[in-house]
Amino acid sequence: AELHRQFLAGQEKAQQTLQSLIEQQQQLFQTAWGAGGAIQAVETVPGPSPDRLEPIAASTPDMPDMPDMPDKAAPAAEGDEEYIEKTLLEVVAEKTGYPVERSS
Repeated sequence: AELHRQFLAGQEKAQQTLQSLIEQQQQLFQTAWGAGGAIQAVETVPGPSPDRLEPIAASTPDMPDMPDMPDKAAPAAEGDEEYIEKTLLEVVAEKTGYPVERSS
């Protein structure tokens, strides 16, 4: 509970810092472009303080039934090793940009 309060206090501080930054940016634009009152500040409503928040009960979503999967994949047919290696190296080269010649 204390860790959660610290997190919420940090979030509130971050929100205040962001609001201050936005206000400074608005003042900068007004000064730089002579906008005077053309840009209006947005009024913010402070959120609840961390000590007034109630904990939320965690829930676990219902998971769909998964089909039974074999423990091991079927072994490759005789002679497929070279094809599998070539294909694997091509996929790695495509995804990473690492040349196939350098991978083998």
